[in-house]
Amino acid sequence: RILAFSILMVFLFSVAAQATETRVMTMGEVNEVVKDDANIWLHPSTIAMYPNIFVGEFDGDDFDKLGGHWALGDYTFGAYFSDDDNWYNWAVGESMDHRMDLFWGMNMADMPVGLRISFWKDGRSRERTPQTTAMLDYDYSYRRFEIALGATAMEGKLDLAFAYGTDSWTEEYTGYDGPADDRSFYTYDMTEPDGNTSFDLRGRYWHEYSDQWTLIPHASFSKMKQGAIYNDDFYDSDGDCEIGLSDFQAY
Repeated sequence: RILAFSILMVFLFSVAAQATETRVMTMGEVNEVVKDDANIWLHPSTIAMYPNIFVGEFDGDDFDKLGGHWALGDYTFGAYFSDDDNWYNWAVGESMDHRMDLFWGMNMADMPVGLRISFWKDGRSRERTPQTTAMLDYDYSYRRFEIALGATAMEGKLDLAFAYGTDSWTEEYTGYDGPADDRSFYTYDMTEPDGNTSFDLRGRYWHEYSDQWTLIPHASFSKMKQGAIYNDDFYDSDGDCEIGLSDFQAY
């Protein structure tokens, strides 16, 4: 009975905690104009407003996201583990699904501040013994690191945040030389990262125009660069790929 009750309570708390984030998503991802615990992903300083929360997202029999927030003294800590938060690198055409997020927040002289550190990791490999030219070995590993800082000032009316991220990877493939009766194998990098960075700067202001109306002007500027250098051992010739994206929004 105790085990059944515990499972039921975890399920109920996870549904209650996730309801607000689901509502934000179904309303068109209005994360900048609704005060909700989902705000922590854009504004890490807001984590201090939502201590002691458990979050669980299901996909069939598996968890897509599991985590929560915990208040310890003057600090609020958070941790999330996800399997469905894709980060796609267009330069190599690969996505990263496995993600871990760590949060920290506190009130500093009545001004909430927060930190988010995120890690993505994914990959695949093949190793055969003995090695043959029909099924060559490979080992692909993709990683991303992101850090975000935020502060809430002016008695909770102004939220500011900055995020910086970088991608790295290794794509090792097996090549071979020599005739069929005297084959030698070696490994090489199919591609190499070439300056994969991103940053995001955003802010919003809550202006209570009246008891019924609140104006929330908000703006963001994002810039991303993804690049790769291709090895002519795998491709027809040496080359590179560079993709850049800038985005500015103001409402």
